[in-house]
Amino acid sequence: MKTVEIENLWFKYTSSKDWILKSINLSIEAGEFVAITGATGAGKSTLCFTLNGIIPHNLTGDFRGIVKVLGVDTLSTKVSDLAKQIGMTFQDPESQLFGLTVEEEVAFGLENFGIAPDEMEKRITWALDVVRMLDLREKSPYELSGGQKQRVAIASSLALHPKILVMDEPTSELDPIGKSEVFSVIERLQDEFDMSIVLIEHETEEIAKFADRMILMRDGTIAIDAPPAEYFDQLPILESCGIKIPQIIEFAHVLRARGLWPDSIPTVFSDALNQSRAIFSSVPRSNFSFLEKVSSSSSDIRNDTSQDNTNDALIEVRNLVHRYPDGTLALNGINLTIRRGEYVGIIGQNGSGKTTLAKHLNGLLKPTTGTVMVDGINTTKCTVAELSRKVGYAFQNPDHQIFLDTVENEILYGPRNLGFSEDRMRDVLDNSLRLLKLEHLKTEHPLFMSRGERKAISVASVLAMDPEVVILDEPTTGQDWKNSLNILDVLDELNRRGKTVILVTHDMRLVAENTKRTIVMRQGRVLLDLPTRAAFSKPEILETSFIKPPQITQLAQNLFSATVLSTQELCDRLMQSNKVVFNQKN
Repeated sequence: MKTVEIENLWFKYTSSKDWILKSINLSIEAGEFVAITGATGAGKSTLCFTLNGIIPHNLTGDFRGIVKVLGVDTLSTKVSDLAKQIGMTFQDPESQLFGLTVEEEVAFGLENFGIAPDEMEKRITWALDVVRMLDLREKSPYELSGGQKQRVAIASSLALHPKILVMDEPTSELDPIGKSEVFSVIERLQDEFDMSIVLIEHETEEIAKFADRMILMRDGTIAIDAPPAEYFDQLPILESCGIKIPQIIEFAHVLRARGLWPDSIPTVFSDALNQSRAIFSSVPRSNFSFLEKVSSSSSDIRNDTSQDNTNDALIEVRNLVHRYPDGTLALNGINLTIRRGEYVGIIGQNGSGKTTLAKHLNGLLKPTTGTVMVDGINTTKCTVAELSRKVGYAFQNPDHQIFLDTVENEILYGPRNLGFSEDRMRDVLDNSLRLLKLEHLKTEHPLFMSRGERKAISVASVLAMDPEVVILDEPTTGQDWKNSLNILDVLDELNRRGKTVILVTHDMRLVAENTKRTIVMRQGRVLLDLPTRAAFSKPEILETSFIKPPQITQLAQNLFSATVLSTQELCDRLMQSNKVVFNQKN
């Protein structure tokens, strides 16, 4: 049975000159899991808005073609009626949260659909348990971290048991194990309720494992519609569209190019591990001795945190405790020194205190007890505006930061208030627009842009102020992989110029491939503070904070007892130590 049928769909918004969707033809079967991928602005969210009638009923424009959901034409059906069968989780969880408590938020839809109280209680408890929010059911959604808000939004949709579940980047702000848990639940819902899943996602590792089909959208059209293995066999078009290729698939392609890997591309980690073991089983273990030394090597660490060079200390945190007005103890005895020119990653599970800590470094939050010093300045003795000359902070949610009517005005707001000259403002504007590839949006209103574009604007506005410290909280949320790499290239260049960069993120690949020091947080405390390679060499400890090392790191640890930080590094080291193996042809 087809749950979704789309025929020759075209759409452009009232405010848009160009077609956002062009000749879309798509059908989805009951119980099918379809993942939609593509570059920022490819039309993914717009397509999903047509499934529940938001387009054309609420978001108006030129709508042509037919969209049928469960046999009903969405053009002639109210959104409220479609909502009984279609659940949707939006890209920005805050846009759909309004209950006074987490429990009320999840109950809202159930109440509106007349679910019996006993059944309602079962569904609320089940959904909150699934997303690890059961202990916070009485807490206000507005007092939660970004990732926790996302979990509540997911729970609200899951509790409805809809026939079709549409999710727009539902795991973008979740910790790594949380992502896996949500996808496992989605798979269960498919089996138990024959539910169709439509998922927009830039994170491809989990969808490669769970999706039945993967769709690539390019410029408003469907460029690829295939099972995951076939989808990931088309690297040139995927890379040109800014798709993030899972590391095990990158590794398989490198080995296949040398005649070492069979034709089938692995989409599941266990398959990649077993095939890799088969490939390298005939190679003497002594050949990998060079690789095994990687875990203990520190030659590539620019900032050895074991050396307490206090003369270079830029940020000093001593005995920091922060308790929110509702009594939540968010930070409990933090001690840190961050030196000039460091590139630091802060990671940990949702609610571990990462963002709370970051907001203390630019004075947005003040210590309950303890001290935070920035370049010798006590943050309790100065304003956020004064600290902004030293520390730039890009918020986790760009909508908390953006408020002006054009991209140009948004970027220049900080420099103008800091008293930059007109010549300098022109220079920083042009430079920021160029670095974040926003030149074409200079005079546009941020309100009408994608979340990924708004995120890039918020980063540009921070860079324009030329601070000594750049703090980015989930800088790649809503970004395709190409745009993410561009942001990271900018940060690398800033770091090379001596800027201190602090990255708060759930993307372990970004941390492994870019930062030199990693701080792992758990329940408001620092669990680990080590050079990045050393931190990822402790998977058992990381797991207690719901963190998993990147795929390629796990693969190398299982195969060679080595901690590598990127696919490129593993391949390069294997070629150095096993040239005969890598040059052989089947």
